Amino acid sequence: MGKKIGAVVLAAGEAKRMGQPKQFLPLNGAPMFIHSIITATRSGLSPIILVVGSNEDKYRDILRGYETVRMIKNPSYVDGMGTSLKLGIEAVGEAVDGVMVFLADQPFVPTSVIKKMVVTFTESNEQYSIIRPVYSGTDGHPIFFSSGLFSEFSGLSGDIGGKRIIKKYQNYVKKEYFESNTWGFDLDTPDDYEKALGWLTKQKKVEKQCQKIIELD
Repeated sequence: MGKKIGAVVLAAGEAKRMGQPKQFLPLNGAPMFIHSIITATRSGLSPIILVVGSNEDKYRDILRGYETVRMIKNPSYVDGMGTSLKLGIEAVGEAVDGVMVFLADQPFVPTSVIKKMVVTFTESNEQYSIIRPVYSGTDGHPIFFSSGLFSEFSGLSGDIGGKRIIKKYQNYVKKEYFESNTWGFDLDTPDDYEKALGWLTKQKKVEKQCQKIIELD
């Protein structure tokens, strides 16, 4: 029997460095946060929990058609990521073998990363409690936590996030390495957003050129 893996997408950040709610910035025809939702959905993760702070109604409107996603509001989101992570893990519940924790401002993570991490967990006979991707030498997201660690999240507060848990269980961490530095790219500032738009424009040009070559053949 396959493992049942859920997803928590953290989208409650205040985006102070961006100067506006970055989660809604358009990227490749969709709001930024939706890309993490799409990746989780296509990877077969369930349930998918989206943790938001403000703009609850706007999220709800965009999520129409995403029946597999459950949105929860964190009334204490200004206190830091730890509060959102705690709520997200609680919402996933105990009927899963583990959870992938996504950040809503990392829209370029492909399904191949998630699938590789799930295979690692499955084939290791649950030897690893935490699995984390590393992109060109930099630790990234999503991070997988086995259900055996869920109780550890109940004590989270402030902006600590899962770092304390990862450190505590460092002997049970498995890292998966990927060459791309784009996949783990954080969009924190206007410059980051412009860079992401530039990548997408370049990618579309390459795809168009490839299509022309195929048509000529």
